[in-house]
Amino acid sequence: MDEPSFSDLKRTYRDLNLSTSTFHRLVDIVYQHSRIQFGDDKRVLFSNRLRKRIFYLGIESFEEYLTILESHDGESEIEELLDMVSTNHTRFFREESHFSFLENTFIPEVLPKVATSGIPINIWSSACSTGEEPYSIALTLARALRPYSMVKWKVTASDISKRVLETARRGIYRDQILQHIPQDMIKPYIEKGVDDNAGYVRISPEIQSHVVYDRINLFETAFPIPNKQNIIFCRNVMIYFNEKSRLELVRHLSRHLAVGGYLIVGHTESLLGMDHGLNSIQQGVYQLGA
Repeated sequence: MDEPSFSDLKRTYRDLNLSTSTFHRLVDIVYQHSRIQFGDDKRVLFSNRLRKRIFYLGIESFEEYLTILESHDGESEIEELLDMVSTNHTRFFREESHFSFLENTFIPEVLPKVATSGIPINIWSSACSTGEEPYSIALTLARALRPYSMVKWKVTASDISKRVLETARRGIYRDQILQHIPQDMIKPYIEKGVDDNAGYVRISPEIQSHVVYDRINLFETAFPIPNKQNIIFCRNVMIYFNEKSRLELVRHLSRHLAVGGYLIVGHTESLLGMDHGLNSIQQGVYQLGA
């Protein structure tokens, strides 16, 4: 009997059925490890994305994949699962008012202290996706602090997905991103590709040197970053969590803010009604009081 062709194998995997019970167990695993909630309307998404992984692993069913996840050695595969099902939609300078706040309110407020004390400015982009947010933060700081070379600053950028962190660390994007970046930031801080790299741009080494990437699950018991963050960006991620998880996360993040520090969430992520102890400053911006 002839061996099945590659196209036959692909057809076989495409025909795999994700049962309701297996889907619910997969959703439970995702929730346990990320607090991201998926409803029944995401069953097709799970099915499509996991087929590729099943094909790669050379196994024959979603149930067999579930067995791997639930095994003693399943932790690394759970990371792969979270990579596959997480959504990473972003762009440079998304929700521009937050970057205006960073440059026009925060920097003038903190500058007198950091310019004389030598204390660095620390900002955490806690759900950084493919790097657009932390690089937007870094570009904003670089421009605002250009006359103040004595001021030290660092952006810590993290995400639960190793895949998007790899893209972020490279700092290479299609040149369409330039339409979202202020013109006076492009020449000093963005390198345009030529020849084989035409159509691509790279964030300059100067900007990249200020950004440190790490994989962090926002529901870890302890974050491997300093507690004295001046600003924490956690935007457009809490929409995937239930109210209990959102409150838990906000309180956890707040413990890593310096006194007077700011938590910045997405425009659609109001913290209204939560007992979080932060003061509302403007849309999506909250401050930890003394």
